Amino acid sequence: MRKLVVVCMVALLMLSAVAGAVLATPVADLTALAQYFPENTVLFAAFRTDEGFIETLDGVIGQARDLLPPGAIPPFRLNMLLDQAVSDLGQGSFRQAVRPWLGDTAAIGLIGDLSSAPRGLLAVAITDRDAATAFVKAFLEQGDTEYDTRDRGGYTLFTDPDEEGAFAIGDDVLFLSVPTSELPELTGDFISLGDSPAFTGALALLPADEYNGVAYLDMPTIFALSQREMAAGGVRMQGIADMFAAFADAVGPQVYGFTILDGRSLVMDAVQQLGDTAALEAAGMTLTMPTTPVDPSFAANIPADAPLVVMGTELNTGITAGFQNLRAFGRLLQEQARALPDDELDEDTRWLRDVNVGNAIVAFTNLSFAGVTGLNLEQDVLPWMGGNYAAYLRLLPLPEETDATVAPDFAVLVEATDSAGPQTLVEALGSALEQYGFPPTTEDVNGTSTLVFGAALRHLYERGAARERLAAAPELDLLIGGNDNLFIVGSRPAVVDSLMSAGDRLADAPAFIEAQTYALDGAQQFWYLNTRAFVPVIDTFIARETSRSQQDMREARVLAGLFSSGSISTVARADGGTVARFVLTLAQDPLAEPGS
Repeated sequence: MRKLVVVCMVALLMLSAVAGAVLATPVADLTALAQYFPENTVLFAAFRTDEGFIETLDGVIGQARDLLPPGAIPPFRLNMLLDQAVSDLGQGSFRQAVRPWLGDTAAIGLIGDLSSAPRGLLAVAITDRDAATAFVKAFLEQGDTEYDTRDRGGYTLFTDPDEEGAFAIGDDVLFLSVPTSELPELTGDFISLGDSPAFTGALALLPADEYNGVAYLDMPTIFALSQREMAAGGVRMQGIADMFAAFADAVGPQVYGFTILDGRSLVMDAVQQLGDTAALEAAGMTLTMPTTPVDPSFAANIPADAPLVVMGTELNTGITAGFQNLRAFGRLLQEQARALPDDELDEDTRWLRDVNVGNAIVAFTNLSFAGVTGLNLEQDVLPWMGGNYAAYLRLLPLPEETDATVAPDFAVLVEATDSAGPQTLVEALGSALEQYGFPPTTEDVNGTSTLVFGAALRHLYERGAARERLAAAPELDLLIGGNDNLFIVGSRPAVVDSLMSAGDRLADAPAFIEAQTYALDGAQQFWYLNTRAFVPVIDTFIARETSRSQQDMREARVLAGLFSSGSISTVARADGGTVARFVLTLAQDPLAEPGS
């Protein structure tokens, strides 16, 4: 556990300081080296190498060293390690031998067909060709490496006679190619990744203008490789590959951007584009996604101490699309099963030819729902579930006499667009259960009629005396309620807190407001994390546990206190692609171990 704390603290603190000393780089400048990579580059990553980067990391490692117990981080500096590495080559220090010619960015990529041996290219921006050439030459000679030297297209080449690798040095760039054949077209007469519409189009969708690093994945090529591997597995695998092709064609490139906002919020933006969706649409699948943005004010229905929250909109749109896609996927499975010879399907799987599995799942869901409530899910319930929805989880300390430390506390809330919808559903559920001989208790919670299932969550605990004592714990009651604008289901504390107007609300919590400032504009889904909200539970464990487990909890408390908020926000684009942002914000006042 201590190792985990150390690693997380060092990594996050190092990243958080990058923006403090040096601003991020515009995307066009950061990815300028893409002009040297061929269009068939499958994976590409560009990152900064400027002087302030290393100096800042050194400073932050020093800060982490001061925060952690003595000896947790050895007394070293990155510059010292780099100096040692360069010194071993007999060329002095890193600052003397490398920094004078090293530019501000570097890029690395994997090229072509990844099914064979890796073929890669590293490109580094340089500012002094002569100095870079001298360094490479000294590096090769120090290692007694055989090489040939020649000039080509204005570049100085150092090549391995066995063509396992090569260096090429120009006026403003240095290349390392593995193998030699992956040296770029040094004359510039080729289609580069930087000119590829797929690459430039994906980069244009990144929501920020500047990043510290960018990564690009040619997902269509990666999926095509998977198809070839499956097709080589025989008739049955060929059928799966054919079905898989419809999905593969619909997947477009992915691009990721890494940056830091406001000096302490670590951000990863991810873009997923779509390709040719004609095959999916022909199969009956839909790419329809919710379009209404999440309303942050809906968080007024959630208690402020909720550590994990998921918010979204148009639950009915998502479920309806899911049902349609399940049915369509079931038809695809049927078609593939019917296309296979009898000897490729055993008796246990031949039924796939006659049964639409996806349709069976949807039918079972609808029938089960109708059997319990007497209502049609798709006709009577989903139509009014078009507003905001949320789900949240808490862990609540239990009294010591219950022999358990915490109870799970959760709630799912759905905003209704029809005021009669939630109450009709609750009444139908209560009536059906009564007819089945399981009449629930009813209770009024702040004007909302709720069904109560006593200690329904006690089965989460072990059998025996402990569970018997938990049977009467009110924290383990399951409640289902509905009023004019809200349907809610969850454990008693969560439902009561959500339906009561008193108390602190998540919509007003500083950590939630902070997380909202980094959310993507127009996000249809928002995930929120507040690790500090787990601290009271951790303190309960510390008070009751002993020895090694107690120390683990103390270290977990330090880790939980490092952050003030975290979030994921997603936007479904009109063309079917998605943009997502992952954010983790470091606290300005990290919590220490109790008693330290």
